[in-house]
Amino acid sequence: MKSLLSFLFTLTFILITHISYTQNKNNNSNKVDLEDQLPSFPGGEDSLISFIQKNLQYPTSAFTHAIEGKIVISYVVDELGKVGDAQVVHVNYNHELDFVEEKKAMENEALRIVTLMPPWKPGIKKGKNVKVDLVIPITFSLK
Repeated sequence: MKSLLSFLFTLTFILITHISYTQNKNNNSNKVDLEDQLPSFPGGEDSLISFIQKNLQYPTSAFTHAIEGKIVISYVVDELGKVGDAQVVHVNYNHELDFVEEKKAMENEALRIVTLMPPWKPGIKKGKNVKVDLVIPITFSLK
């Protein structure tokens, strides 16, 4: 399958974050203050993009049918930096009605990549490690 990866794909990387408060339910603030620290992938953003490019496998059937799309995955980086709770939250494909199996294969691949990530440096709020929800869109493109 790797030999089919002669395509060029673009990877859009955007983090939309908010702190998930599990320790103090009385705290209604979900804003990240300037002194707080968001989770970070080992080696930073460039390393994350490299990790995804190296490990992402365009599903053969989607590649064959020239299906492109963006799959947005939400996930959690917990207090120890472990990545979990990955789920598809939005999809956008170039074929709206057809190729259900191929689209599902692309969604599963995006989920696989996120669950394959190594532990991150955890987020910090007021000096304590906290659970943080993150979102990453992964774009499959043949251009």
